[in-house]
Amino acid sequence: MKQRRLIPRELFEKIIDGVALRDRVVAKLLYFGAPINQNDVYSLKIDQIDFDYNHINFDLGSIRYDRHVFLDLDLLIGKRKKGFVFTGRREKKIDPTVPYRALKKSAKNIEGLGDKFSLKDLSNRL
Repeated sequence: MKQRRLIPRELFEKIIDGVALRDRVVAKLLYFGAPINQNDVYSLKIDQIDFDYNHINFDLGSIRYDRHVFLDLDLLIGKRKKGFVFTGRREKKIDPTVPYRALKKSAKNIEGLGDKFSLKDLSNRL
């Protein structure tokens, strides 16, 4: 059976330092959240976010995140009031390969990770 690994926080911080805000927020939601599906993150809509209580309502329930995640979310969303949180150039839902490629490229330069990095390494999902 293949053993799961969760990247240590120190390595996680190095990875997200090398990516754009949108990709950093995707990584934070996966890393600091409860066991959520990656597709739930990519499909996240602005109206699912409660900034007053630092909660995000996913299909499996409400998840509370630390304030630093919400500060980044607020910067990313800006003045938009509706639609998907993670969008591409045409304001449509982002292709999941986009943040993955950016995070993988950043991880490639970090000693101890290299080509072994996967988004599953960021998720608590079993």
